[in-house]
Amino acid sequence: MTETLTHFIGGKQISAPGALESTNPSNTAEVIAKLPRWRRRRGQQGGGSRRAPLSRAGLAPRRKSAPICWTRVGSMIIERKDALGKLLASEEGKTLPEATGETVRAGRIFKYFAGEALRRHGQNLDSVRPGG
Repeated sequence: MTETLTHFIGGKQISAPGALESTNPSNTAEVIAKLPRWRRRRGQQGGGSRRAPLSRAGLAPRRKSAPICWTRVGSMIIERKDALGKLLASEEGKTLPEATGETVRAGRIFKYFAGEALRRHGQNLDSVRPGG
């Protein structure tokens, strides 16, 4: 089944004419989704949202972790492991158990790095590169 997607800009779903098609790499005759072309003018109509700062280095560890909600992202990936596993299997030609397992691993990685934002080890590790 082909899904028609929209852009999500400034808290609003915005569609646009001239949809692009995303096909299944393992079966290029199968259209997975149609998505609108991005137009800068249309994006600016989406609510006037501004870009987030690129650097979060100055924030306290708790502030780095909480707004992004990496733990929640990890949980959402794991909750949707079966559907995401099917997509991954069809895209990459993996077996369903392998693709589902890879999806769960990705969710756990998100959760791990959410926790890392709260840890301050104060360690500098030596480079593994020769001379570096």
